[in-house]
Amino acid sequence: MISVHHTSSIRFAIPTTILARVLRPHVVAGVVMAWGTGAPAAGELRPAECVLIFNSRSAASRELAEYYAARRDVPKANLLGMDVSSGETLSRREFDEKLRPAIRAFLAKRPADAAVRCLVTFYDVPLRVGPFQPGDEDRRRAEALSGRLTKTLFELRGLADRVAAGHAAAARPGSGAKSRDDAAELAESREAYRAAIAARMASEPPAATEAWREGRRILALLVQEAEGSSGILDRLRPGAELGESPSADAVRSVGEQLTRTEARIAELTAWGADGDAFERALPLIRQARGRFGEATALLQRVRSLRGEETEAALDSELAVVLWGDHEISGWLPNPVHYARSARADHAMQTLMVARLDAPTPALVRRMIDDSIAVERDGLSGVFYIDARGKVEKGLRAFDDDLLTLAEMVRTRTSIPVVVDRRPDVFEAGACPNAALYCGWYSLSKYVDAFDFVPGAVAVHVASFELTSLKKANKPLWCKSLLEDGVAATYGATSEPFLESFPLPTQFFGRLLTGRYTLVEAYSATVPVLSWRLSLLGDPLYNPFRSRPMLPADWDRTDKN
Repeated sequence: MISVHHTSSIRFAIPTTILARVLRPHVVAGVVMAWGTGAPAAGELRPAECVLIFNSRSAASRELAEYYAARRDVPKANLLGMDVSSGETLSRREFDEKLRPAIRAFLAKRPADAAVRCLVTFYDVPLRVGPFQPGDEDRRRAEALSGRLTKTLFELRGLADRVAAGHAAAARPGSGAKSRDDAAELAESREAYRAAIAARMASEPPAATEAWREGRRILALLVQEAEGSSGILDRLRPGAELGESPSADAVRSVGEQLTRTEARIAELTAWGADGDAFERALPLIRQARGRFGEATALLQRVRSLRGEETEAALDSELAVVLWGDHEISGWLPNPVHYARSARADHAMQTLMVARLDAPTPALVRRMIDDSIAVERDGLSGVFYIDARGKVEKGLRAFDDDLLTLAEMVRTRTSIPVVVDRRPDVFEAGACPNAALYCGWYSLSKYVDAFDFVPGAVAVHVASFELTSLKKANKPLWCKSLLEDGVAATYGATSEPFLESFPLPTQFFGRLLTGRYTLVEAYSATVPVLSWRLSLLGDPLYNPFRSRPMLPADWDRTDKN
């Protein structure tokens, strides 16, 4: 069964100090403010905006990059050869010390009018970045920070009760005792706190009374303690009732101050900075992000120093290659995800990444040729959707999304759709004339149910289907789909957790509009980066450009 990630996630930022008397009646994930970075450049991806990365040790890798550049009119100046190890795993050290600095240097030297929005990796470029290998000093630092984490988690245990009681007294001092998994305890405390905030807001006395003002004052103090000034800022409403909130200018000023504080935190917590720098960052983190932010930062650093959850898909790491030297354990929220604010941190520094790779060079050429040929006339054939009737917690929503996708295709497009709701996957030979496929969950056991048409896009959601493209006699879905004729797919290089996959409605919905290239549809829908998923296919492929199947404004009107 595919895993669902229940621990607290991962690396959150926003900005430093204000106590507000007006709080939103619910807890929100982010804040939209005017001073943030803008959205990525608009318009369909162009060939000149792609940089092609090949392994200079491999003649086949170079030849394929040159072939693609010629077929797609990518400028020769956009080809970047990298002298990296052979094999499908690149060591974390080689990535940190060699590959990433070289790519950053190459991009930094680009002319100002030669924007790069997409990186394309080719055959014989490794699939993944291996885990961090800690030394004795790393383990010692991890142990010391683990003690700090235990204390912070202890301070968080009674926070929900204090919110419910309207009690703003300081948390009890003490070191606390480790009672269970740190990540699980942090997630549990956060959920209890959020529920208490929501209940408190729902039951507060009438506005404008002294009791209301006192309750808001105490609640603001608790939010400041729990979430820091960024939590307060998330709940400010300029011009709210009775003039109780600060002006828009005051909010903007605080936001700018918080942004500067976050920039300083980023400097001090950069992966590779000395341990003393991280220690100096912790008071700033608590001020800006509260005790929850401090606990999250400590948990991430401890995991990174221990090498836990530090393996990632190379392409997913390259999406954030222009970011600072971030924590390497766990994932980073994708700031250009369709459901996030356009001002999300790092949005302008986030790159789209696709991979032209397959078990053989000949298959890569076929992927390129099919994509170019098919998009002239549009992709035609049947859409096969394999829901499985999952009802378990954490799985049902994904299964329901597959059914929503099927209904959307059936009622709003002219594409024939076949839906299988049985517990088993499609049987061998059951899917002729297949143009599109999405299903789950036959782990590392490909079932050849399909007769794919040229240019087909097929996705099978399972945990380890991109662990290799070259191991013979290994029936992984990504490898097998490419061998059976698909032009594009995506998959996981190791356990990714279900919530890291794009929702099928969103990925395929974007493709069906004809407004998005393959890599744009993927980049807007993959929830997390610096993690374990990669896209395989021609990034410029737009299978429905000539014959759109959904309205152009689908992504603005449908939030399935």
